[in-house]
Amino acid sequence: MEEINRAFLTPMQDPAKAPLFRKGAASFRTLTGDEQMVIASFWQSLFLICQESHILHQNGSIDDDLAATMETFMVSAIQVPGVAEWWEESAPGHSPSFQNYVARLRASNLEIAPLTQVWSWFSEASRARG
Repeated sequence: MEEINRAFLTPMQDPAKAPLFRKGAASFRTLTGDEQMVIASFWQSLFLICQESHILHQNGSIDDDLAATMETFMVSAIQVPGVAEWWEESAPGHSPSFQNYVARLRASNLEIAPLTQVWSWFSEASRARG
């Protein structure tokens, strides 16, 4: 849980980074190298947590409810264009079984809204609200 809190709270503790996170959600590839490093570290932290949860669930160490929560997050996250672009570049750094799992989630037709709709503050539209 500490890792999840660190991954989520770190960018939120620096409001000056909010525009960067919104920009990164729209497109990872259009970011500068320095911007990509900031955004990649955020998503890498979260996806490593998801990978660990996936492996622990396969081994029976995490119950189905927690695994379903992580799966919902993954489906929601991977629909965000910038996250999908980041994943395409970062997938080889994850285990083959997790890569296959994410591929299955991407191919699934689960009706889960992307994070930019779930977390309205994460979208470009929230910039207008300040």
